[in-house]
Amino acid sequence: MIWKIKSCVLKLLKLIKNELRDMRVEALPLVGIAFIFIGIFILIASILLSAKSKVEGGFVVFIGPIPIVGATSKSIALVLLILSLILITILFLFKSF
Repeated sequence: MIWKIKSCVLKLLKLIKNELRDMRVEALPLVGIAFIFIGIFILIASILLSAKSKVEGGFVVFIGPIPIVGATSKSIALVLLILSLILITILFLFKSF
């Protein structure tokens, strides 16, 4: 069952890669939405396939340069906070004035 999901996701990623070559900038939000749905699908499939495992998650919302982090555990919150600080640093380094 896992191999079928993996092959389906790989086929979808190859299709997206081929479409990105000819894609315009206006269509990039659709690619982002597609990745969100792929992530949700993988999360649901992993929950259904493994009943005994513990799933942890979190989110980061940016209001301006300030990250707001929410998570199911302190370790996930720390990882998300570090990743958001790295992203803020990269954005400030490559920001064009």
